[in-house]
Amino acid sequence: MSSLGRWCAAALLVVVGASAATWAMATRSANRAGPAVADALPQRVDAPWLWTPPVGRAGGPAAALVLGGSTIGLRNPVRGEGTVDLVDAAGTGHRLLGFDFDGVNVPGERLLLSADGTRVAYPDGNDILLLDVRDGGTHRLVSNLGVDTWYLPLAWSPDGRQLVAAQDRRGDHDGVGLVDVASGRFTELVPVTGGSLRRPVPGYSAAYSRDGHHLAIQVDERITLIDDGVPTGSFAVPAGSRLAGKGAWSPDGRALALVADQRFSSTVSFVDATSGKPTGAALPAQEGVTTQRLLGWRPDGAAVVAAYLPEPDVPATFDVRDEDDHPTNFAAVRRVELRALTPAGAARTLLSPPDQVLAIDVADDALASGAVRPGGPAPVWPAAPSIAAAAVALLLLPLVGLVGLVVLLMRRRRA
Repeated sequence: MSSLGRWCAAALLVVVGASAATWAMATRSANRAGPAVADALPQRVDAPWLWTPPVGRAGGPAAALVLGGSTIGLRNPVRGEGTVDLVDAAGTGHRLLGFDFDGVNVPGERLLLSADGTRVAYPDGNDILLLDVRDGGTHRLVSNLGVDTWYLPLAWSPDGRQLVAAQDRRGDHDGVGLVDVASGRFTELVPVTGGSLRRPVPGYSAAYSRDGHHLAIQVDERITLIDDGVPTGSFAVPAGSRLAGKGAWSPDGRALALVADQRFSSTVSFVDATSGKPTGAALPAQEGVTTQRLLGWRPDGAAVVAAYLPEPDVPATFDVRDEDDHPTNFAAVRRVELRALTPAGAARTLLSPPDQVLAIDVADDALASGAVRPGGPAPVWPAAPSIAAAAVALLLLPLVGLVGLVVLLMRRRRA
């Protein structure tokens, strides 16, 4: 082999070795331990970097938040689509999910974070897929009624053992019930005929009480009450009202929160959880929002809502609901933020993510703890291992080539 050949071989080994070492370091760094549980809510969250690592392998932290949108750090650099970000309780640990934020896998609506922040559930084909955010492992909840049946997750139980889900048998019979996470078996609680569940309102159709004993399910304009898996009654809600979100049960379990929207104004009021009669209590109306969703309650009694702020140039004639009548029409939303509301006080902002963060879900345990952490900017490192290795190779190739050229020229001079 000529001296030039030996030099090229050595240069190639240097580039490959450095890239492999970088890949290994990035993998170890991406898997470094963060908060093992979702025990706090960060006060600041920035957008991730384009090279933020994906979820995967063992050792990752639980997620306190799941964010979705199309801000620069959440935009796939190849396809141009937005994606989904898992954020730990410290507010500085970010990992991306391997699919697009496309109006389907929407955090808090069709993509639901478990109470302890360790799993997300989302529809995948006909079934529901569970993803462990700590290691990227997946578990498919297989439909027990055949390939002509699909499921849509609506709410996690507080203990993570069950999911409320809508079921569609493609024109034969619809219903809402419970999916056992261990077995994947579906048990119907609210039968529906006539296709009423063709267009459910994800994020607003089911709510568990904090102790997990009581469940409220809304189908059309009627709420059915479930106690320990057994239907106990139902009542009608006023037209235009709906369950306020997964945190709709009051802390004492005596009332349910309903949300009603007018144009760029949204109000949460309460009804008796047995009779459905208004209690007279309400949270302060939120002005300048397209809608809000009640996520849970803090120990000080404040309700935590996700408030959806509109684009500043949305015309007065623009329909803030989308074609499926969902209140979170992302063509009209600029960003989402978390607010704490009390009947007697003004709204207090808990978290204000960057513009174009359009959807959010929060681990119940993070809210219930009442704890906060300062959060901070997304770290530049770690990077996705493949991106880090490719970047090192691209940086080293011209450098090694330049060194090789200098060596070659020096040898020719001597000759």
